Amino acid sequence: MHEILARGWANLLARLDGPLHFRFIVQPLVSMLLGARAGIRDARASEPPFLIALLRFPERRKQRMKDALRDVATLLLVAALLDSAYQLAVHRSIFLVELLITVALLALVPYLLVRGPMARLAPATGQAVLGFAQLVVVMGLLLFAPAGTLRWVEGWAFLGVFFGASLAITIYLARNDPALLRRRTQAGPLAEKERSQKVIQGLAGLSFLATIALPSLDHRYGWSHVPLPVVIAGDALVALGFLIVFLVFRANTFTSSVIEVATEQRVIDTGPYAVVRHPMYAGALVLLAGMPLALGSLVGLATFPLFTAILVWRLLDEERFLLGHLTGYAAYRQKTRYRLVPHVW
Repeated sequence: MHEILARGWANLLARLDGPLHFRFIVQPLVSMLLGARAGIRDARASEPPFLIALLRFPERRKQRMKDALRDVATLLLVAALLDSAYQLAVHRSIFLVELLITVALLALVPYLLVRGPMARLAPATGQAVLGFAQLVVVMGLLLFAPAGTLRWVEGWAFLGVFFGASLAITIYLARNDPALLRRRTQAGPLAEKERSQKVIQGLAGLSFLATIALPSLDHRYGWSHVPLPVVIAGDALVALGFLIVFLVFRANTFTSSVIEVATEQRVIDTGPYAVVRHPMYAGALVLLAGMPLALGSLVGLATFPLFTAILVWRLLDEERFLLGHLTGYAAYRQKTRYRLVPHVW
């Protein structure tokens, strides 16, 4: 029995770098996305979180399990087929227990882990939660597909910091300022009203994606090397950037993702807005500077000047808009002199 368990454990670990190893990223991410969508569905229907429902309401347990299996049926089938193909290619046979464990870990467990927590968020924040889940999928693919491996400690650590901070802010806003959370979900080029901002947002999105993908390629081909203390400092910068963003959200409930002025909006000149006029962008720059370092890449810093130029372009265009549409902004500009960096600009 000990030999069978040892062999099974070794075989499971070997899958991480064996043929079809990229399924260990794609399938759990898709499973999490399906779980997020199901959790939103539960919240809108005023259903209790999934696992709690299974434990407390036995009369509905069978139906809930059927619903869950229906959600992930296709993913379970694909996971089973791919693991069968892997075992036939590597072992020339199929070990059923290993197949069942692998399928459960890739296609079912992530779904179960995500569905309940997502249901705890208010129905009004469902779009934000779904957007968060989609961002997890996209960033996971951009990180590990170009890297060509899952054995990337810096990549996993960065994801933990990035999404841990993102989730904490999302939960805070869902509980304390759901209106702001809804405004933040209306983002991207299509959400902008002015043509110049559509272009700026499109370029900013591409620059952000490059900031993720380039360090991933750097890891694969070994273009540069970053010492561990610098990697840790990069993660700290990412966390600091999110902290600045959080302080901005707490100070200004009108921090929309698009350039606009709400009917009841007023000038905010306290908190981070007393230091610079655009603290959100300052936090974004801190975060973007830390990302390549956190991922162990000096080459990735090549995208930082481009992103900074795009951000400054957006900032200047936003100031022009606020001067014409937000009462009191001209006086605020005189009071808070610096746009982005204190005592510099």
